[in-house]
Amino acid sequence: MFLFHHRRGAALLVIPLLSFALLLGYVGTDAPGLARFKPTSVPRAPDFNDRMQTQLLAPLPADPKEETKGYHNYKAYTEHKLREITACSARGDCHPNADKVSGIVIFSSVWCKMAFYAHYNGGEGVWCHGVVSAAAFTLCMCFHTLTSSATFAPYIAHLHRQLGDMVKAIFADTEREEFGSINNFYGGSGFPAWKVFAFSYWAQGMPHPIGRPWTVLGEPSRDVASSELGEAWYSGLTADYTYLGYDLEPYADDTEFIPLKERPMRVFILAKRVQYFYPSWAPALFSHDVIRRALIELRQEFPTLDFVGSFVDDRNEEELAKFGDMELPEGVKNLGPLNATQFDAALARSRMVIGIGWPTTSPSPYRALARGTPFVNPHTLGDSGKDEEPDSWPMVQHDSMRTTPEPMVYSVRAQDYDGLLRAIRIALTTEMKPYRFERMEPDVVDKRISDFVNADWRGYAKLILEERKAGNETQQGPGLGLFEL
Repeated sequence: MFLFHHRRGAALLVIPLLSFALLLGYVGTDAPGLARFKPTSVPRAPDFNDRMQTQLLAPLPADPKEETKGYHNYKAYTEHKLREITACSARGDCHPNADKVSGIVIFSSVWCKMAFYAHYNGGEGVWCHGVVSAAAFTLCMCFHTLTSSATFAPYIAHLHRQLGDMVKAIFADTEREEFGSINNFYGGSGFPAWKVFAFSYWAQGMPHPIGRPWTVLGEPSRDVASSELGEAWYSGLTADYTYLGYDLEPYADDTEFIPLKERPMRVFILAKRVQYFYPSWAPALFSHDVIRRALIELRQEFPTLDFVGSFVDDRNEEELAKFGDMELPEGVKNLGPLNATQFDAALARSRMVIGIGWPTTSPSPYRALARGTPFVNPHTLGDSGKDEEPDSWPMVQHDSMRTTPEPMVYSVRAQDYDGLLRAIRIALTTEMKPYRFERMEPDVVDKRISDFVNADWRGYAKLILEERKAGNETQQGPGLGLFEL
């Protein structure tokens, strides 16, 4: 009836899609909690017969408009889960951990909608699933309000009116139009601004009326990434952003590692689209010619060497007409589309992963390092940058790895042919031990999410508001203003 996930031996309560009416018997802002939910309108177990239970648990029909977009009708599913909870509460056989639920997190992000309903597994999608998993570890329920952009704010408000104090956080795309008016949206829609957090994969200027600590990140800002702060996620009222992050699955003991001598003489090029090799489309920090020449020269030393990757050309008709044929660099082999398991296997069987500039800040280099496969992280210098000063690089493919040292990460300047050759030669003959960042260890992520959920965000917001009204601005970021507690 419930979905239970065992994570490092702990039984977890995961209820991913629940309806606004979960606490049907406790409407208002002071809902006492799921543990005491005993709906008076539903008869107790002796009055339930099989037919009634079947009717109670039957899902609603899907919305054809949502199906055509590749998404399920989430409301039908959430109401189905509501009926399951109502039934188990009436029968008295809900899971024993139900009384330990610490709160509710509401998701209202287009990236999470894609991840949960369209199997999107890009960086944002991986992060969405990671936050849900970590929140479940702290027994914090996760609701989804995946409505259209025109209606999601009222639906969040409706949820909040039902669940009240149980709602710990609302993760939302605050750059969307509905968040543009503080008074009309935050103050007048039935939920306070301090519960709303801008859901941003990396550090960027997403608007929020309180300040940047209310922007949560999947990737750390540069100070966290360079200092490897582990559990740290904010520093009081002077915080820049709030780093939540995600862990890597499978965990270390279950991750495949192949000794270097058993791997084929192969380098994996990280560029999931053919068009990423073209500067008219993407940065293309290593050109066709650099890659072609590198393969030819290295094959004189390593005759069986292959450059491979998983590439698609998914341009539409207009783009095909505009840009014409696009080809891979000469000699590069296309493994074709790979699912997640196949992709991880390809990383584990390669001796190096080379980035060419795009996609940026992808989870793939983390997955490579965890399998003992080093990563070439290209960067640009601009007019004033220096190779020996990572903070001076204006563009880095994986910003969170700009200071990670060899032999895990090789920082190579864009189009630096000799630098690329050097990195590949070392990787082809030097075994690297599997490496995971401390900040991505499961226990660290769980602790960080738990601290976040249980922090006194209202208290922080109150102090900021008092200072702001007194004419002392302590925060940065777009959209600052007065708000209601």
